Amino acid sequence: MINPDHPAKWRSGVSFDQLAAIVIGSIAVLSAVLGLVHTDRSLEAGRANVMASRLAADISARIAVASVGGNLSYNADEAVLMLEIEGTDTVLAALQTNQEGALAVGQAMYNASDRLKAALAATEATSGGSPADGYVASLLGTTPAQFQAELAEQSRQIDISTDASTHDRDAVLGLSFMALAGVLTGLAAVLREGRAGWIALRSAGALVLLAAGLTLVAIF
Repeated sequence: MINPDHPAKWRSGVSFDQLAAIVIGSIAVLSAVLGLVHTDRSLEAGRANVMASRLAADISARIAVASVGGNLSYNADEAVLMLEIEGTDTVLAALQTNQEGALAVGQAMYNASDRLKAALAATEATSGGSPADGYVASLLGTTPAQFQAELAEQSRQIDISTDASTHDRDAVLGLSFMALAGVLTGLAAVLREGRAGWIALRSAGALVLLAAGLTLVAIF
C-alpha cells in the first residue's frame, strides 16, 4: 500500500526545505517592500488630502470675499454718488438763496465724495499693505481664470489622494497575505514533510504569489 503522506507525492521536484526557504525569503523581501509602499502611499494620500482641503478653504474664501466685495463695491459706489449729488444740490440751493453756510456744507460734501472715490480706487488697486494686506488683496482681485485654476488643482489633488489610497489598500492587503503566509509557513515547519505540511507550505507559497502581484499593483 502507498503511504498517502509520502513526501515524493508532494515535492514535485523541490524539496520541502528548499521550498520553505524560498517562501520565507519571499515573505521577508515582500513584507519589507510592502511596508515601504504602504508608508509612501499613505503619506502621499495625506499630503494630497491636506492640499485639497487647503484649496477648498481658499476657494470658499475667494467666493465669500467676491460676494461681499461685490456688495460693498456696489454700496460704496452708491454712497459716493449720493454724496456727490447731495453736495451738488446743496451748493446749487445755497447759490440761489445766497446762504454761505449751506454753500460751505455743499462744497464739503462734494469734496468728501471725491476723497471717498479716491480711497475706494486705492483699495481696489492695492497689491498689499495699507489698506489691505497681500492675501486680502489677492482675494479681492480674484479672476474667473484663478477660480478655474484652483478648482482644477483641487480636483487633481483629490485624484492623487484617491489613487494613493487605492494603492495603499493594495499594500495593506498584501501585508495581510504575508502575515497569513508566515503563519502557514510556521505551521508547515511543525508538520514537516507530511501531506498537511506540504499543503500548508504550498498555500503559503500561493499567498506569497498573490502578495507579489499586489506589490506590483501598489507600486505602479
